[in-house]
Amino acid sequence: MKTNIFVFFLIFFSLTIFSQNKISVYYGFSDNALLRNSDLVGGPGFEGKGGNLYGLGYEKELVKNFSLKTGLEYSKNKIELTPNFYPEIDMTPREVDIEILTIPIYANYTFLKYLFVNGGALIDFELNREEYASTDDQSGIGFGIGIGGKYDFDNLTVFINPFYRSHAIIPFEKENYNQHLNEIGLIFGIGYNF
Repeated sequence: MKTNIFVFFLIFFSLTIFSQNKISVYYGFSDNALLRNSDLVGGPGFEGKGGNLYGLGYEKELVKNFSLKTGLEYSKNKIELTPNFYPEIDMTPREVDIEILTIPIYANYTFLKYLFVNGGALIDFELNREEYASTDDQSGIGFGIGIGGKYDFDNLTVFINPFYRSHAIIPFEKENYNQHLNEIGLIFGIGYNF
């Protein structure tokens, strides 16, 4: 798997040598929730407590106003877990952290000079996975969409990007009634155009 990702990046970056490129750094925050496709009776309760996102991006313009973007992101999402009721069991809620390393593969379309829409696939790897974790593994393929604004200062670009993301839509380890971490938030960033 790691070899396939490396080969993908090698091919992608070798195709971008002679075109308009952008490198960016960004920070984001989000509200979050762990959702299932079906409700389960008697399971613990999960409540999202927010998350933070840090990223390094690379964007290649393919044609005017249309580009592909990839990079590397680290996010930490907090979830409050309330155990299901059982006599003589401590019902005190506890906080669980879900740390994810993400490789986004986004298409980006700019319109009206300062606005853009973006979306695509997320390849996720949960970093702090424990053997008997209270949440399902978020490693897998997800998706994200967003709309935002940007402003260029010569070779610098500042941007803001509201987004929605859903992780582990296609999990690497299939489980019955798999949970999906969902986020809705805002990213702020700065990029260098070369």
